[in-house]
Amino acid sequence: MALAEVGRAAGVSRQAVAFQSGQHAGLLADLDAGTRARALHLLHDDLVAHHVPHRGVYYRSAAWIVRARNGLS
Repeated sequence: MALAEVGRAAGVSRQAVAFQSGQHAGLLADLDAGTRARALHLLHDDLVAHHVPHRGVYYRSAAWIVRARNGLS
């Protein structure tokens, strides 16, 4: 299935795929056409897998907030 045919599967639009792939255009730039198409399809499938109806795409995440001092201040 071509990216143009993806449409709105499970609420994830072509625009969402285009937005995300645009954020990482440098990673896609040197790929041959077949590999790039496969990467975009995998991106779409991952966005669909993390789509929450009526809310959008959500990925679980965590972060550490660290505060350090060097003892000189």
